Amino acid sequence: MKAFLTSPFRHPLASVVVVALALAVGWASFSFGKRLWRSQRLNAAEAALLAQDFDRALAEYELVLEQWPDRIDVRLEAAQAARRAEQLDKAEMYLAQVEQAASRRRLPADLDLALERACLRAQQGDIEEVLSYLHAKVREGGPAGLLAQEALVLGYAELRQPDGITFLEKSLQGAHHQLLPRLVKIRFLFSSQQYDNMIDDCRKALTNFPEAYGVRLWLAKGLHHMGKTREAVREFQALVQMYPDRAEAAVDLASCRAELHQFDQAQVLLDQVLAKHPKDYSALLERARLTLRIGKPEEGEPFARRALEAGPGNREAFTTLVQVLQEQQKDEEAAAVKKQQDETERAQGLVARDLDSATSKGVLTADARVELATRLMKVKREEEAFQLLITAMSTNSRHRGARQALAEYFERKGEPHRAAWHRRMMANEE
Repeated sequence: MKAFLTSPFRHPLASVVVVALALAVGWASFSFGKRLWRSQRLNAAEAALLAQDFDRALAEYELVLEQWPDRIDVRLEAAQAARRAEQLDKAEMYLAQVEQAASRRRLPADLDLALERACLRAQQGDIEEVLSYLHAKVREGGPAGLLAQEALVLGYAELRQPDGITFLEKSLQGAHHQLLPRLVKIRFLFSSQQYDNMIDDCRKALTNFPEAYGVRLWLAKGLHHMGKTREAVREFQALVQMYPDRAEAAVDLASCRAELHQFDQAQVLLDQVLAKHPKDYSALLERARLTLRIGKPEEGEPFARRALEAGPGNREAFTTLVQVLQEQQKDEEAAAVKKQQDETERAQGLVARDLDSATSKGVLTADARVELATRLMKVKREEEAFQLLITAMSTNSRHRGARQALAEYFERKGEPHRAAWHRRMMANEE
């Protein structure tokens, strides 16, 4: 008996029992570890939402969905976080997936798909279609009312109508716990070049949201535009330290460093960004401009060409490439690029005229949006085309032309998984 207890592997039955127990304990530990990891990620997402850092919340939800793709509640939370982060393409994708699941099985009653769809439509530009519904939700109050109010503010902000400005001001009264309406006002003040008022609003918002990336970013941009470069550097530097993976603040900081003739520091910052984000348009453009500042246009030419690839049709990219070619006495190449720029801008002007004409006549059909988007794609105005395709999908979620164009768009952007999703949806809808 003693030998049996001290040497279990000499007895086949004992060996089986020990191995089974070890496997059971190991599986329980693994399962518990996965549940603990999921709980930590969801808690991190909730903390990000409380801080109104919607980009970070979305990133946490996406991590959970990679491991548990069937969690419909998390997918809806991801859709909502994406919408509040104003990543409307991702919001549309996640919400469409939830709606597709709802068509196959009954979902929990607390998943309010109608509200999320209405909020998304408001932010996509179809605010008139959901106006009465969202205002009713605002009057009801509660968490749903706050979400509806945010969506109305963001939707109105796109229209720039007097009703929108009035609603925005009303929304801000006593709304110290809401960040999005304040961000909308800050952006409006910036675009109106009311920098003093914008900076005051940023500083007030930071008393309630000291880690709000968007507020501090706009504060730094405002200081930079007012010529207060050294103050802007301090704010951009703080952002880079708090959010090292976000490129925009680092690129703006590099621009400020270059203005202060701190060229080596600017180059280090830009090279770090491009090591992580090799197709970042702003970083590529700023890196090319930096070579012009330090008199090394031959080093800037590759960056300028990559910037034009990353931002096709962008006037600044064209102009910078022409400059680096001229500085190298490559006059024929510069003239060819300038000719291409003139032709592109002429074609863009014609499409823009037709777009303005179409929108002034009333609500565009899904077919009309897709047709205009296709023309915009051809003249390299891809972001505007993309927004039209997203709004076309909100009008007709099964529009094959819009899905096909979106799939091609994401292929060009180097996001094959999102392109594949649109193609799967097309196949499922046949």
